[in-house]
Amino acid sequence: MQITIKEYKKGFSEYIKYIDRQTFNECTKSDQQIDDTALNYGNKVFIAFYGEKAVGFISLLKAETLNYSGYWIDLIAVLPQFRGHSIAGMLIKKAYDYVENKNCEILTALIRVNNISSRKAFEKESFAPSENDFKIYSKDISRGGKDAVQTNGKNE
Repeated sequence: MQITIKEYKKGFSEYIKYIDRQTFNECTKSDQQIDDTALNYGNKVFIAFYGEKAVGFISLLKAETLNYSGYWIDLIAVLPQFRGHSIAGMLIKKAYDYVENKNCEILTALIRVNNISSRKAFEKESFAPSENDFKIYSKDISRGGKDAVQTNGKNE
């Protein structure tokens, strides 16, 4: 299977929306908002193509702190019918090469514990889980911070 990985360009938003509808189905941004976000200085998006068909993408966020310089893998998605062909691995390798060329110290991915396929894809590319246990906290600013993150239907 011949896969080509391209850097996000203005107007590629339809590819992102198409893949999102088949995978997460969470993207509510307009085409312009997607372009603005993907082309923002601190972000980088790569899209995998099989011929002319977009089949996956990976989204990176720049993380520059007092402790380190690196990138976070925000999202990785592959169309269900194209899973099992190492496309996620190709996207992860592309992200790694990009970050390595930026002279960064670390590339980090945040993966749900129950997302076994993503965990396996990252482990296959020599990523290792953290030895520390972390709990992610967030506050929904869009709703005025009124709702705490819910786990098992209970506010924490």
